[in-house]
Amino acid sequence: MGKSGRALVTLENGSRVVESYWMKAQDGENTFRFTATKEMTPTIYAHVSLVQPHGQVQNDLPIRMYGIAPIKIEDPKTRLNPIAKVDDSVRPEEFFTVKVSESKSRAMAYTLAIVDEGLLDLTRFRTPDPWSKFYAREALGVKTWDLYNDVMGAYGGKLERILSIGGDMGKKARGGQKANRFKPVVMHLGPFYLKGGKTKTHKIKMPNYVGAVRVMVVAADKGAYGNFEKSVKVKKPLMVLGTLPRVLGPTEKVKLPVTVFAMEKNIKNATVKIE
Repeated sequence: MGKSGRALVTLENGSRVVESYWMKAQDGENTFRFTATKEMTPTIYAHVSLVQPHGQVQNDLPIRMYGIAPIKIEDPKTRLNPIAKVDDSVRPEEFFTVKVSESKSRAMAYTLAIVDEGLLDLTRFRTPDPWSKFYAREALGVKTWDLYNDVMGAYGGKLERILSIGGDMGKKARGGQKANRFKPVVMHLGPFYLKGGKTKTHKIKMPNYVGAVRVMVVAADKGAYGNFEKSVKVKKPLMVLGTLPRVLGPTEKVKLPVTVFAMEKNIKNATVKIE
């Protein structure tokens, strides 16, 4: 800034001017401080209009200058931190437990999903994060005009008469292309409500499946949101896969290929029976 002049600082959001201040310009760097409030979430725009004295010859900068910068404001109370305790490995066709709680003992409503990791990889599916959607960067909704160009002899460079600045978050890709495949492990439970300081235990039976699943929790409560995810392996120490054709005709002969999977290093030999 120049050695003289006044700056109008306004804090604006998606619909209105929240606060406004006048400050005197000083030579060098100028610092402006304000207190963030709840109504400034999730984004506030700091809009600065600097007006220099008419006829000043100390510098060759325009008579008026304009700048704007977005500032992200986050309210910690809007974030939930759900936790799901589950073993790192579970067995197919057996029951396992998932214990759901909130790290700060807050109440919350939540849903629990257990989905095949292979399917999620095909569609590049990410665990839903409602907080980032409901508190995404908000576009500036205030338009700005000025009449300084009509002041005789004070023309100091071109400036658009109407200034409108917004975000481009809505144009980003929304994930991969969907694919059709066989029915995988997809379990969706809830919604459930958890009281503050409590833990809820879910007993679930894993279908006949081998691989990995993702345990996902999505939580919400009075404008606060959060999520949790964990990858869990599904395996047995020893597994057998036999393959037969779907249709056989009379007098036909068939070979039955059997594949034995040893999931632990200490298993060296196995006996296979067909019934």
